Amino acid sequence: MATQGIVSILDVDGKKVLFKVIAGSDGYNAAKLVEWVKAQAGTFVFTIENVYEAAKRVGFGSTENLVAQDSAGSLCFDGDGGPEELEGLYRDYEKFCDPRFNPRWEQGVADYVEVVILTP
Repeated sequence: MATQGIVSILDVDGKKVLFKVIAGSDGYNAAKLVEWVKAQAGTFVFTIENVYEAAKRVGFGSTENLVAQDSAGSLCFDGDGGPEELEGLYRDYEKFCDPRFNPRWEQGVADYVEVVILTP
């Protein structure tokens, strides 16, 4: 757990989680992903795919343990088993709505947690 991280991207009101990116390693790079989000805000249409790719580019997580989620319930990851590989807490909408909850394990904590609000 020492390097797990979460970056949650909230709507402009700061009330709804739009995207959550969960890393099983290299969570200390969460601030780099937040910088990217802030640089794009207001001029960019965020999708689960481009948020996921940005996380990989800045070194937040690795392809083996990086997952991006969106508020529609979509998952983006490079796992071999398909979406069913990520059941349980990843599929719990209430847990998704908690920007600080880590669905990688029951306790829900991570060492690196960043919450960013999209600004127009």
